[in-house]
Amino acid sequence: MSAPGICVVLVSWNTADCIGTAIDSVPVGCGDRSYEIIVVDNGSVDGSVDMLKARADRSEEHTSELQSHH
Repeated sequence: MSAPGICVVLVSWNTADCIGTAIDSVPVGCGDRSYEIIVVDNGSVDGSVDMLKARADRSEEHTSELQSHH
């Protein structure tokens, strides 16, 4: 029997300086379990959204949707 999947939701507002570290920590904490990461941006103006879009473009993982609500 496989381990249950994990969904990590990160709420972001002007977190360009630390959101990458938070995302990078997820696979370490999940071990062998499958996971998904959902980032909800709350109108950042510090480049967070652009950084996340660039990261998603470079990712080998599937990115289903990236929207900013501002």
